[in-house]
Amino acid sequence: MLTNLFRDSDRLITVDDVKLMLSIGTTTLYKLCRNGKLHPIKLSRRCTRFRVSEICAFINAQTDTGGAA
Repeated sequence: MLTNLFRDSDRLITVDDVKLMLSIGTTTLYKLCRNGKLHPIKLSRRCTRFRVSEICAFINAQTDTGGAA
């Protein structure tokens, strides 16, 4: 199921999807955004999305550096 959901790299995904992909909580996700490691796309005041390609690049970068965020 996750494979189909995240297949298109230009797809915009929700905060919950990102939390699931990274196995992190909401606070940690927004901390990564504040620190400039992830860049949310604000569609409206209560609607935030992320690009799948950016999340995959973040995961790859963490894998390459041994997980040091």
